[in-house]
Amino acid sequence: MATHNPLIIKQLQSNNWRDFQLVEPMTWHTDGGDIYVPAGFVTDFASIPRAVWSWLPPYGRWSAAAVVHDYLTRLHANDMAHPLAPTRADCDRIFYDALKELRVSRLDRSVMWLAVRAASLLFGWGGRRRVAALEEERRRILDIA
Repeated sequence: MATHNPLIIKQLQSNNWRDFQLVEPMTWHTDGGDIYVPAGFVTDFASIPRAVWSWLPPYGRWSAAAVVHDYLTRLHANDMAHPLAPTRADCDRIFYDALKELRVSRLDRSVMWLAVRAASLLFGWGGRRRVAALEEERRRILDIA
């Protein structure tokens, strides 16, 4: 059974107030091991189109799962994959499992999981996208780790 410590964040003025920064580190405990997200990590929670916010807002019951997913995919994009998530598919599986643990409804978690899988298949990650931005993110991750 996965658990996590409380999510303590502050809202940032960047990106139309959609970015949040972890004030305290967060650890997601799974049967396979722990995923430690450091203080200072910046997330936009779930990247959900504004048109569906009335149904699925960017944050809610699934916030911790979104933070873990953002962190794992950011590590993966910077060629620093977490041992529990060596592939992007593993990142997405952990996201789905976290949504289930957080008791997100089957419909909502399925839609959210399908969206992240589609994004990873359509857009990919790693050196093919935003190389300069990812390198800057990598430096920032290493600075706060």
